[in-house]
Amino acid sequence: MSKAVIFDLDGVLIDSLDAHFKAWTEFWRRRGKRHTRVMFDAIVATSAEETLRIRNKTFGTHIPINEGVKEREALFGRYARGHLRLYPGAMALLKTLKRTHRLGLATSSGHRTLNYVWKLFPMLKKQFRVVVTKNEVKRSKPDPAIYLLACKRLGCKPSECVVVEDAPNGIKAAKRAGMKVVAVMQTFGRKKLKGADVIVSTIRSKKLLESV
Repeated sequence: MSKAVIFDLDGVLIDSLDAHFKAWTEFWRRRGKRHTRVMFDAIVATSAEETLRIRNKTFGTHIPINEGVKEREALFGRYARGHLRLYPGAMALLKTLKRTHRLGLATSSGHRTLNYVWKLFPMLKKQFRVVVTKNEVKRSKPDPAIYLLACKRLGCKPSECVVVEDAPNGIKAAKRAGMKVVAVMQTFGRKKLKGADVIVSTIRSKKLLESV
């Protein structure tokens, strides 16, 4: 049995992708650019800063990173209340695992975005010993830094941690950190998640509990 389980947030514990997609789509609509779901899916689990760098190249724009991210985070806040929900079984899973494991959260979202989540789901924050955001590392997923930092703060070795992810970039980050990965098919299908050690349908899957 592992000592720790580190969760991604978006697409794993909360269904927030629609809010993120709408925020980015509005951000680019204001600039006369068409932002598609295919473009969005390609950068799931990537920080807003890195996403903006990528899209500046895609669209040939020169939007300042800090300024653009602040605007995008404000747009996310506008959509959060009507488009965020906990996945069924999320709290039950965390409370069960908390009895036997150290729980951590490693999210590509920043502090401001995460605060919107905590306001809507205050009990969620209380389940974790450690919370690490993109603001605390220099590189976002698929770089392993965020998972290595969460692991260090939990007082565990990478080999003692299991990561629960939903996106290819997150899976790559966790594997590069030397951790076992359980992927949930709540955002992508099995083919996209093939880099994971274990793939389950949802966080309610009995196989997920058996894999940590």
